[in-house]
Amino acid sequence: MALEKYREPGLEEKSQPTTGPLMQNRVELELHRFAYTPEGTYGTIFLPLHGRTIFTVERGWYDNKIFVSCIPDGVYEIVPGYFNRGGYPVPEFSLVPNRTRIKIHKANYPHQVQGCIAPNIWFDQTVWPWRGVNSREALALLMEEVADESLWTLKIGPRGARL
Repeated sequence: MALEKYREPGLEEKSQPTTGPLMQNRVELELHRFAYTPEGTYGTIFLPLHGRTIFTVERGWYDNKIFVSCIPDGVYEIVPGYFNRGGYPVPEFSLVPNRTRIKIHKANYPHQVQGCIAPNIWFDQTVWPWRGVNSREALALLMEEVADESLWTLKIGPRGARL
């Protein structure tokens, strides 16, 4: 299901509101970033259904530059997407400022994602930049977590921040 649109008189087209009765049962997950380095950005997502945490690998912050930077902290709507290079369904971000086709897909190193996010089961911290491990399993867990949702929310921010 694509992101539904609505119109208010006198206003330009907007995305569906993110609060109110329509959003009461929507899955909301939080990505807490804990390491911001030029080589990569690292975080965690807690999966309530599975009762476990997965780790995330992204590129470093470079002013939201396309293909180079992780995306800005914020609240994002996630819709079903497809990773053409890998040939499998993935979550895709909707309405990222100045960006398109941002996905959550399998990868282990920050250089393997071009502005996207890679989930992993854990990190290998014996190498630099840190390497994610078992991205395939982590993506499968995430996809199970949101399996019944055509639209869900991911809140992204630093660890300890109120998202």
